[in-house]
Amino acid sequence: SSNLLKVTMRNLSRPMQTKLVVLFVSTVTFVAGIRSNPVVSRLGAIQITVGGAASAFAASPDTTLVDSEYPGTAYERMVAVRKRVSQLSKKELNGNWETVRRNLLWSGGLKDLRSAQPGQGYTGHSFNDFNHVDLTCMVDTVSENENDGSVKGIVVGNRLSDGIRIASLSELGPGGSWSTCAIGCNQSPPRDVAHVQFQSRIAFKLVWVPNRGYDTFVLVDDDGNELARGKPTGELPDLDQRKMNYEIIRDSKYSRIAEVIANA
Repeated sequence: SSNLLKVTMRNLSRPMQTKLVVLFVSTVTFVAGIRSNPVVSRLGAIQITVGGAASAFAASPDTTLVDSEYPGTAYERMVAVRKRVSQLSKKELNGNWETVRRNLLWSGGLKDLRSAQPGQGYTGHSFNDFNHVDLTCMVDTVSENENDGSVKGIVVGNRLSDGIRIASLSELGPGGSWSTCAIGCNQSPPRDVAHVQFQSRIAFKLVWVPNRGYDTFVLVDDDGNELARGKPTGELPDLDQRKMNYEIIRDSKYSRIAEVIANA
């Protein structure tokens, strides 16, 4: 009567992995509250292996899944974000940059609020500079967390809770979303805002590919696996910003796919 259920999906395609995880989460959410069932009551933890990398999640009494390593992760919301990303078409990923960026915001559970004040839901900077490229889904209990100085290169404080609350789309599930700073993600384990300030995994990270024009981006998950890629048109973020984006990510698990694309 093992209390650890392992679901291995190494050999499945990424879209099929996403569909199965969504189904699995829905099933666990339904049964986890049936405390009288002796089988369910022994389900103390769930280990899901996607793309060969394992993450452990515990079923808590309120029927949510809790990441034992990064308990600030809004797991069901993160899965829903990745499902939206997997459904983006080539046109939605390769069109005019502002349209593509809006598609990324929508996929990540964020509103396109370019007229809001910074700190009050403004998302005009999201994916538009070198740094705000981590789509993070965090549970409500950590959204008030501030940077105590542990994340280097980021202002102490870094209060984001109001913006998260205002800009997050509710239909993707509990918790909120934000485009957090990627600085520090090249360390192992990552020492960025998502993993340190919010104790959360990222749903995806946007990485500009270091080819001649830095004109292609790839979206990778928390393990560095590719979710989607695009080559947008129109006015992209400044070239220096795209180059700096790769520089702060290089030599990490998150840069691996971008480097493969650049060398293809």
